[in-house]
Amino acid sequence: MTVWEWLGALWRRWPVLVVGLLCTASAVYLVHKRTVSWEACASVIVGAPNTPSSPNQYNDPEASLVAATGLITDKLQAPQVQQRLQAEGATATYQAVMHNTGTTETVSYDEPEMDVCATSPDPAMALRTTNAVVAEFGALMRSGQVAAHVAPKNFLTESVLAAPGAIPEAGRPSQAYLGVGVIGLVATASIAVWSDQYLRRRQRRRGRADVPGPGAGAQVLRSR
Repeated sequence: MTVWEWLGALWRRWPVLVVGLLCTASAVYLVHKRTVSWEACASVIVGAPNTPSSPNQYNDPEASLVAATGLITDKLQAPQVQQRLQAEGATATYQAVMHNTGTTETVSYDEPEMDVCATSPDPAMALRTTNAVVAEFGALMRSGQVAAHVAPKNFLTESVLAAPGAIPEAGRPSQAYLGVGVIGLVATASIAVWSDQYLRRRQRRRGRADVPGPGAGAQVLRSR
């Protein structure tokens, strides 16, 4: 089909276009009204004190940085900690996991990282909860070392690799609008062109069926 034939088919089947555009607009409205889940993530890396040798049991060879980070991460997942954070206003659902990001050149790796992600329909709450979990991680690490009578100069340190930011889990809303709009327009145009060709073929077949055959006149005379 040429462009003009395609446009002509759309013009002849304008009712199909109207119905399709209404359905597309309804789908875009439903996408707009849907609940979007936002996610905010942060990564905290744990490092040993700068001193060459430190009497810090959290950094002891038998209780490596990995073990200490894993212990604190497990505490973050404890129901008591989650309930306390919720009571303090960090109500988003979160999950904290520990990864060992070191190389395999050493047995214990010794480059642990705590990753936390919070999800909520409210992007501000997802971000607030993530920041609260990061702060709680540092507080638990410091309180544990204080309880173990570690000198402050020998404390393990935690560093946030990047400032967390809330993003939609299922893609940006503008991308959802664009996707629904493109699918609706393409489907509407395809149905309109297909229906036009189908109906025109039926009309041509019906027209050929209504035309008398070559022997129809003789049969009528003989019947008289």
